[in-house]
Amino acid sequence: MKKTLALFFFLILAGVSLSAQVAPNYQSTLEGPMSLNRKFGLLQIGDTLLEKNQTHLYLSPEAESLYRSGDSLSSVGDWMIGFGAGFALGHFLGDMIFPKANKNANSNANAYVYGACGLVVAVGIPLHIVGVKKIKRAIDDYNTRNGNANRASELNFGIQGSGIALSYHF
Repeated sequence: MKKTLALFFFLILAGVSLSAQVAPNYQSTLEGPMSLNRKFGLLQIGDTLLEKNQTHLYLSPEAESLYRSGDSLSSVGDWMIGFGAGFALGHFLGDMIFPKANKNANSNANAYVYGACGLVVAVGIPLHIVGVKKIKRAIDDYNTRNGNANRASELNFGIQGSGIALSYHF
C-alpha cells in the first residue's frame, strides 16, 4: 500500500511541476503582420500566446472552423491515448505490486485488458494526427494571407548564433 501511495504521490507531483513550467504571455490585440505558430496547444503570434476565444480576431471564418475542429479532434485523441496507455500502465503496475491477487484469475484477462487499451490508443493516434493537420492548415491559411508563407526545409552549414554549425531549418 505504501508503494502505491508513493507512486501516486510522485505522479501527481510530476504533473503539477510540468503544468507550472511556463507562464503564458497573453495580450488582447497585436499590431502589424506576424507569423502564426502553435505552442503549448495555443496559437502564438510573435511571443504572444492567444487565448482560444481570441482566434476569431486573427483567423478567417473558414480557418477558425478548421482550427476549432482540429483542436477538438486533437484533444479527443490525446485523451484516448492517455487513457489507454495510463490504464495499461496501471494494470501492469498492479500486477507487479500484487502478483498473487491475479494468480488465480483467468490467464486471458491480461490479454483482454492490454488488447482493449491498445485498441483505444490505436484509435486515438489517428484522431490526434488528423486534428494537428487541420490546425496546421488553419495556421498556413493565416500565414499565407499575411505574406508569411512557410519556407521550404533547408540544410545550412556556416556561422550560427554560437559558432560554426550544421543546422536543419524546417
